[in-house]
Parts: sequence; C-alpha cells; structure tokens
Amino acid sequence: HCAVGCAVRYEARAGEVLRVKPRQHEAVNEVWLCDKGAYGIEYVSQAPRLEHPLVRRDDTLVPARWSDAIGRGAEGLRSVVARHGPESVGVIGGSRLTDEECALLHLVFAKGLGTPNVDHRSAARSAGGALADLAGLPVTFAEAERADAIVLAACDLTEELPLLWLRLRKARRRGAALIVVSARPLEVERDATMVIRADPGGEAAALAAIAAEPPAALRAAKAPLYLAGATLESRPDGEAVARALANLALAASGPDALGRTGVLMRAPNAMGATRAGLLPGTGGVPGGQIIASAAEGRLKALYLIGVDPLRTFPDRAL
Repeated sequence: HCAVGCAVRYEARAGEVLRVKPRQHEAVNEVWLCDKGAYGIEYVSQAPRLEHPLVRRDDTLVPARWSDAIGRGAEGLRSVVARHGPESVGVIGGSRLTDEECALLHLVFAKGLGTPNVDHRSAARSAGGALADLAGLPVTFAEAERADAIVLAACDLTEELPLLWLRLRKARRRGAALIVVSARPLEVERDATMVIRADPGGEAAALAAIAAEPPAALRAAKAPLYLAGATLESRPDGEAVARALANLALAASGPDALGRTGVLMRAPNAMGATRAGLLPGTGGVPGGQIIASAAEGRLKALYLIGVDPLRTFPDRAL
C-alpha cells in the first residue's frame, strides 16, 4: 500500500489470506501497522487475476501460451523500433517490482533497446530536476524521530505514509516544532505548532514567504527535517514546490539541511526503481507524458509492467 515497508505476518486458511498482523521491526514499524496494511487484504485472495496470458485477435483477447505471448510482444517491439526508432517506445513500471526486476527492466529497455522513455512514475510531469534530486525520505525512521523541527509541505502524511507520521509525532511530543504548509485542512495539523494555509496551488509561494523570514524554531534547529508529499510528482507545480522547499531549507538551516530535505514517495519500491535507473534518459519524457504521447500517436509502442494507468493517471479519458 505504501513505501514504509512494515514487517508483517500473513495468516491464511485453505489458501485464503484472512488476517495480517505486524511483526516487530524496531527500525521501521516497531510493532505497529496502519489500517490499510491490516485490513486492505482482499486483493491477495479475492481480486480477479489472470490465470494465463491473453493476446488480441481481431477485437477479442484470447488465451495463449507464454512462449506465444512473449514472442508476439518481442516481435511487436522489434517491428516498431525498426520502423520508428527506439525513441518511439515508452515504458512505465517498476515501483511495485523487486530490485532485481527493476534492474532487468532498465537493462532490457534503457540499455538494450535504447529508449529514453522509461519511468516508474506513471503520472510524473517532470523528467528530472528537484523532484528527482530530492526523492525519498532523506533520513532513517530513527533519525526522523529525533528531529527537532519539521516542515511538511503539501503532505498528507496520515494518508500517504501513516507509520512515518507516528515517528514524527513522537518527535513532536518530545518538543520538536511542526510547521504544516497546505492548501487544505489535514489531520496532522492537530499536532502542529504553526499552520500556513496556502491558496490552492500556492504552496510554492507560501514556502518562499517563509524562506524570506524563517521562524526562529527553524533557524535554531540542529536536526531539522523538510518533507513534501508524494502527490507533487503528478502536480503541474510539483517542481516549483520542491525547489521552494529546498530553498527554505537553505535559507533557514544552511546547505547541510539539503541532506535532510526530501519529496516522499508512495509506491512500495519507488526508491528501488529510482536507484535502478527507471527514470527518463536524455531526451526522454516522464511517465505522465508517456501516456499522453501514446494517446497522441507520438509513441508507437507502450510497455506497462506492474502499473495500471487507468487507476493512477489523472486523465482517464486519454
């Protein structure tokens, strides 16, 4: 459900998962588990699943052998590359795969096929920049718990990464300052020392205003933490908000604070996919534009793995 990576135990009967319980893992979830992890288990045993490959014949998907399906896919990719070049292929996937699968995906498509249009972020609007440079939680959970000042920008942490919020709440109860910058009310504001209510889409401007005159709590902090939410990757102003957060960290806490500044990622192995290189190469387009380019006919082949754009892409009409 998220990128925390809680240690869990599945209990099953007659091949059906009935219950999920947390396992003790002090470095991550201690002995806690959020409601999504505990009760969101229907997909394991009850979700409809493909039992064999399907290939399209005329207007119908029909069962096929693995060798036939893989061969047909490979031949289709070879044909597209021969006629239109490798840049005509787009690839989305990786954030729900293992590290090894991510590395293989990069090896086959980015290095082997040569397409720059590879991205594990299905709704991303930028290929690089601050969002890529600041991707992920910059410290361990234990270090986050010891922060003495925290900035959350455009970050609904109780929804995105609930177990991380429990760690930050510990820091708050130990006296850490908590500054929340958001365009809408959030549950974390109940514990905040300061709430900056931005206009819709105005978080970047709000952060810039704070950077112009940083609060004393940020200037005095020895272990500050500056975090933005995972939704930035799909927002038109995501890059601007990420840059503004970095500028605030520099202004309030100095250059070392950039090592404690991050844009959180939500998918289970988003960081593994990032480290495996599943990001657009030179001249490549990000995941959100890959979908749009395919819809407009600029891309001739689209390879999806472990991702469902109908659920994750903002514009389903494409």
